[in-house]
Amino acid sequence: MISALILAMSLMTQSSQVEDPSQSPPNPALAPYVKLSPPEDRFWVGADLNAAWIESKDRGTPIIAIVLRDGDPICDSWTQQHLIDPAFRKVLEKHGVPALISLPGSNGKIHEPKQVEDDQECPIAGFEKCDQHSTGEVLIKDLPLPTLLPMIYLIDEDPKKSIPIPQEIPFRGAPALEEYLSKSSKDKKPNRTQYRFLLKHLDRAWEYDQQDEFEKGCRELVAAKRLLPLFSPRLQEVWDQAYAPYRGMGIQMIRRSKAAMKTNHLMGMRMLTRVAKTMADLPEGERARHMLNAYQK
Repeated sequence: MISALILAMSLMTQSSQVEDPSQSPPNPALAPYVKLSPPEDRFWVGADLNAAWIESKDRGTPIIAIVLRDGDPICDSWTQQHLIDPAFRKVLEKHGVPALISLPGSNGKIHEPKQVEDDQECPIAGFEKCDQHSTGEVLIKDLPLPTLLPMIYLIDEDPKKSIPIPQEIPFRGAPALEEYLSKSSKDKKPNRTQYRFLLKHLDRAWEYDQQDEFEKGCRELVAAKRLLPLFSPRLQEVWDQAYAPYRGMGIQMIRRSKAAMKTNHLMGMRMLTRVAKTMADLPEGERARHMLNAYQK
């Protein structure tokens, strides 16, 4: 009996190629999962505007665009005071997707990277590389700009809904910016840390599937699922993509459990119990749990 149970349990964890794929066809509308997580140290939008818009829509927050004029002494002083302030940067990430736009100075030119030992660095305080603020001008191309900068805009995908923050707010630092942005948002939105946690959980689930670490992948999917209600419906589809191989394995495990019950009811129930436990809080785990309840009545 014990050896038969061990054999059955090993079959449950075999590759999905064991079972005839025609009995569990994939959803043709579901695209393959693609890894999502941005670099850990990416704070500013930089050149990747597409990723910025995706994050903005996923979180339901604006792109927060700070506009400077290159070489302007007021802007230079402001950046040295605020753009290196961790509290100020934390407010930006909490309420939106930070972007910085450096406009040409009075000479019509943009600064060049400065050579520091064997590397090139951006001369703007708070930036390491100049590409962290490149191509951002498109975000404000249809917006009126004041003579005096810096200026902060809340950028919406619909330019008509993009608005400037009152000009005195940036000069008053992190507390004033936090107060203004908190009042301007009707609903509490997920911050960037929560967003990145969700993407990491999904990426890890994908990686564990590649490594045949089924149980670890299930735990990552459960953690991601708990965060989904905070975000846009698009991420539910992304979660479905990451879950697809686990769903296929769960379906096979349930089928094998039912087949085992025909010859050995106890072994089949133990197999089904394992599915319910391993995939707890996931759709196939819930299905297995309901089946167990029905069999036990």
